[in-house]
Amino acid sequence: MSSKKNSWTYLDTPLEKNYLWSLAVTLIPVVSSFAVSWIIARWGGPEVMGTIAWTMALATVVLIIGKFGLGLAASRLASEYGVEKPGMLRPLFKTGLAFRFAITLVMALLTLLLAGRIAGFFNNPGLEKPVQVAALLIVGASLYEFMEHFIVGLNRIHVVYKVRTVNHLLRLIFTSVFIWSGWGAVEILTGYSGAWLAAIVVYLLLLLIFLPSTGTMVDRRELVRRLLVLGVPLAASSASVTIFSQTDRLMIGYFFEMDEVGQYAIARNVTEVSLFPAFALVMTLRPALASRFSAGRVEECSRILQQTFLFALVFGVLFASVFAVFAVPLFSLVYSTDFLYAGELMAVFIWVIVLRSVGAILLPSLIAAEKTKFY
Repeated sequence: MSSKKNSWTYLDTPLEKNYLWSLAVTLIPVVSSFAVSWIIARWGGPEVMGTIAWTMALATVVLIIGKFGLGLAASRLASEYGVEKPGMLRPLFKTGLAFRFAITLVMALLTLLLAGRIAGFFNNPGLEKPVQVAALLIVGASLYEFMEHFIVGLNRIHVVYKVRTVNHLLRLIFTSVFIWSGWGAVEILTGYSGAWLAAIVVYLLLLLIFLPSTGTMVDRRELVRRLLVLGVPLAASSASVTIFSQTDRLMIGYFFEMDEVGQYAIARNVTEVSLFPAFALVMTLRPALASRFSAGRVEECSRILQQTFLFALVFGVLFASVFAVFAVPLFSLVYSTDFLYAGELMAVFIWVIVLRSVGAILLPSLIAAEKTKFY
C-alpha cells in the first residue's frame, strides 16, 4: 500500500456515525472527571479539591493568551485543506504548532517566575508551589489541545478517542496512586502534566508520520495570515468565555478558603458532566459544517443546525430537571455529607446546563462560515 493511501486527509464519514464517535470521545473526560473528582473528594477533602480546581482555573486563564485562538483556526483550515489542498496540511500543522508553542512558552515562563507574587496576591503562600506546577499544565494543555483540534479538523475522531482514552486513563492512575499514598494537590497536578505529555508524544508522531508530504512550494505568509484572521477573533472571544467559566474559582479563592473552592468545583464538575451530549455535538459539527460550507452546501448546513439545536435543548432540559429534584441527596450519596453545600449550589447551575447546551452549538457554526468576529 502506498504512502499516499496511508496519508491523513479529510475523512468523509456519515454525520450519524461521527456523532457516535464524538459522543464516545466526549464521554471519556466526563467519566474521568467524575472518577477523579470522586477520588479526590472522598480521600483528599474539600481543601485538596479546591487547590486543584483553583490551579487548573489559573492555568486556563493564562492560556487565553497562550492559545491565541490558533487551535480552532487550524482545525477549521485543516477541514478545508484536507478536502481541497491536502499538500497544505503538513505546513499548516508545523506553522500553527510553532506559533502556539512560542506564545505558550512565554506565558508558562511568566507564570513560573511570578509564582510567589501570584500566591501573595491571593494572600495564601501555600499556593506558590501549585502556581509553579501550573506552568507545566499550561504547556501540556496547550500543545495537547492544539493537536487534538487539528485531528478533529481532519474528521478522524476515532483517533482522538484512542489517544484521549490513554490520556485520561493515565490521569486516573496517577491521581489514585498519589492520593492513596498520602500526597497532595501538587503531586496530583504533576501527574496531570505527565498524562498530557504522553498524549502529546503520540499525537505528534501520528501527525508527522501520516500527514501528506507537501510536494509543492507553500506560501507560509498566506498560512499565517489565515491563521491570524481566524485566530485573533477567537482569542478575543475565548477571553470572555474564560472569564465566565474559570475566574469564578479564582475569585472564590481570593475571598474564601480553598475548601469553599472545593465545594464550588464539585458542583461545576457535575455541571460539565451534564453537558457531554452538547459537547459531542460540537466536536461532530466543527468538521462536518466546515467541509460542507467550503463545498458550498449551505442548505445542508442549515438543516443540520436545526436538528442539533433541538437535540441540545432536549438533553439540557432533561439533565437540569434531574438535578433540580435530586441534587442534594445525590451529592450526599456519591461524595459524602461533606459536600451537601455543593448539592445546594446546583439550584443555580441547572440554568447553566440549559443555556450552555444550546449556546455551545453557535461556535462551530460561526467557525465553519469564517464569521468568528460575530462570536
